[in-house]
Amino acid sequence: DVTTLTVHRTLSPLPTLASLPFSSIRILDLSKNSLGSHAFSSICYAIAGAPPSLVDVDLSVNQANSDCCAAVGHMVANNQFIERLNISDNPLTTSLGDTLGKAMAVNKSLVALNVASVGLVNASTLFAGLRPPLKALNVANNTCAPASWNVLGESMAAGLALSSLKVRSADMGNDGAAALAGGIRVHKCMASLEVSSCGLGAQGVVELLEAMGTSAAAEKVVLSENKISRAADMAANALKMLLKQRPGLVEVDLSECDLSGSDGDAFAEAIGHAKGLQSVDFSGNSFREESGVILKASLLKLYKAGNRVASVKYGRNSVEKLLVMDVMADDFDESEAEGAWLPDALDLSDSKPAAEVLEALANLLQADGCTLNEVTLNNNPMGKPPGLGRLPRGAAQPPPIIASLLKEPAARARLQTLSLHNAQLKDAGAVYIADFIKTAGWMIRDLDLGFNEIGDSGTTALAEAAAAPGNALVRLQLRLNRIRNEGAKKLADALHTDECVLEFLSISSNIVGTGGLRALMEAVPFCKTIATLELDGQKEAVWNEHDFSAGAKKLAGAIRDRSVDLPPLKVNTVAIDGMGHASQILDCGAVQTEYALKHKKSLLSFQDCLDISGALRGPFTPAEFEALVGGFGSVAGQAPSWLAADQMRRRAAYINHLQLSITKDRLDDFLESDADAAVEEIVIGVEKAMKTPNGTAWVLFKDEKSLEKVMKMYHDGRAAIYGSPFIISRAQPQISGDSSEGIDIQGDLAARAAREAARKADDKANVDALQAKVMEKQKNQKAAYGGSDMGVSHANTLGGQNLDGKGYGSKYDPGKPW
Repeated sequence: DVTTLTVHRTLSPLPTLASLPFSSIRILDLSKNSLGSHAFSSICYAIAGAPPSLVDVDLSVNQANSDCCAAVGHMVANNQFIERLNISDNPLTTSLGDTLGKAMAVNKSLVALNVASVGLVNASTLFAGLRPPLKALNVANNTCAPASWNVLGESMAAGLALSSLKVRSADMGNDGAAALAGGIRVHKCMASLEVSSCGLGAQGVVELLEAMGTSAAAEKVVLSENKISRAADMAANALKMLLKQRPGLVEVDLSECDLSGSDGDAFAEAIGHAKGLQSVDFSGNSFREESGVILKASLLKLYKAGNRVASVKYGRNSVEKLLVMDVMADDFDESEAEGAWLPDALDLSDSKPAAEVLEALANLLQADGCTLNEVTLNNNPMGKPPGLGRLPRGAAQPPPIIASLLKEPAARARLQTLSLHNAQLKDAGAVYIADFIKTAGWMIRDLDLGFNEIGDSGTTALAEAAAAPGNALVRLQLRLNRIRNEGAKKLADALHTDECVLEFLSISSNIVGTGGLRALMEAVPFCKTIATLELDGQKEAVWNEHDFSAGAKKLAGAIRDRSVDLPPLKVNTVAIDGMGHASQILDCGAVQTEYALKHKKSLLSFQDCLDISGALRGPFTPAEFEALVGGFGSVAGQAPSWLAADQMRRRAAYINHLQLSITKDRLDDFLESDADAAVEEIVIGVEKAMKTPNGTAWVLFKDEKSLEKVMKMYHDGRAAIYGSPFIISRAQPQISGDSSEGIDIQGDLAARAAREAARKADDKANVDALQAKVMEKQKNQKAAYGGSDMGVSHANTLGGQNLDGKGYGSKYDPGKPW
């Protein structure tokens, strides 16, 4: 039985939507489909009456606006079976708070709600409606005014027992943190708390840390990007108490919190009191050398107690004394040299470690007890040694700085993941690293060499490494380099080999042209392991070389024929100039191009969503369909009442993604001239709140043949005005009963026709009045020149200079205003 259904663009023949197994699915994913307001609303109304089996719905990353808020509220209020709902990344605006809050007050099934990035300015009404059994809430990237957090605290005190809360870039502050902390203390069940970049100071951080200390379920605390430098000692003490009290706490993130000096010392010491900590992030602060000594002591203490930390992020801090051992120090511990206290993953980005620090790390890697296998050294100079000028021709190239870490075989044997983004490696560094894979059998699995000015020679060496017998390289990141066609073709050659085990390959934002791109696309069918290929953002315009539609066709064929036993394929070809027809050939869920964006193509049209709705819940009631389209009538923002009549809907179309400047007259002219269609009426859609065009339109044709002509024009790719494409769809839902009963369709048609005639009359009167003014002005100018027609043009173009037949302006008459 099918339990999960994801609908995206596809190159394969699509079955009839109504034939898909909607009655048995548990998870429905319609994200990233550019669903407009009416299509989104139709899905919401369908889910409101969906079968009880459906428990997880993802409608994120669409184009639902404020007009969809009522539909979202209807869905949540009427479906008592959905447990997880994601409507994030839709511009629903703060209006969502009112409707969703009321719906949540009566909903008895939702356990997880994601409303990140929906435009909530004030979430008070939403938070006021939250009730059990809701456990997980994500409101990241919404402003959520300070008063919102008092309301959330009150809801939690009244019975809302959240176990997971994610907040980012909200207007919380210390007072909001105190209110939230009060709610956490009531139920003592918060497991995961993320409050990042919310304007907290040390006082707010202390409140939240102390509140999490009361929760026996505490597992994760993220308080990054809050400036807590003042009174940081209080926050450090609160963290220490939390780590002592909660052995289940596995992750702490205090990155970019403006910590330095003795503050860093205090937080580094606090880590030593943990009992089950697995991940700590102090990156983006300014910890001094002494803090590194203390952090090492804390990590060593945890290791000896059997609680070794698995991941440490310490970028942009001083790392010398964290890794370099001082054997002469009074408190030197022989266990430091064993390296077993090191985590599995260590991030030292932006820390500018010297060569001796890398050598110390290499020595620790060679220790028997060390389990470190992932090192991140992004934004650190790891290429040519400092102070080394231009070498004489033929001189031997000195090893790059990264050699201090990689030169020892035992150290390389530990490392499976190495990230060197923006490390100034250039070709020489890439060749040096590749040689270890080719000739020394380095079993690196994940290698990031992005933004290193690597050209074709370095890329060739890396391609040879990826094709070397027995290599283990499954992920190679080469974005933001200087790769051209030659290097790309070498990578394609590697994909053709049986030895290549790459699953991820990225050459985004390089200088690859048609030849290299085509070679990589054609290589995809030969590599059974490749799952992600990123080719986007090439600086070399494709149209500078021969067209590569043939390569696109081969890749499209490979997608159609790809075995279900292979991993799902993702290819990114966005931002490549001049792809032309190849972009249309490739565009689908597996291959991301700009065709869908530029041509407003989406798998799910309004009619598709109506079909899904019918398959998911059966016919709409007349009242539901009227609510879905915004109500019937002749008032701005309402849908035309003829949509209520089945016979009229059969010759009706729905248009969306129109330019907001497109007028009714311009659309009418386009449909009649380009599609040879007979139009009876056009109703331009407007947003209910602002009464401004929203890019949609309802069109009633005089006959069904005209509708067929327009649909053919759309499917031929010719639906575009001023070069901007738009979507045309039928509008034929399943409706139970007569939805036109009691609706004065002819009266509404007559009312709109009368308003349209009046508008055109006013427009004509305004044009006539303006034309009369122009004619009067021209008449006066002509009289000023003694009846000569030249006065009309010269008075406008010569700035008032008089032409007397002998030259310019020999006389000046102040009585003539030009």
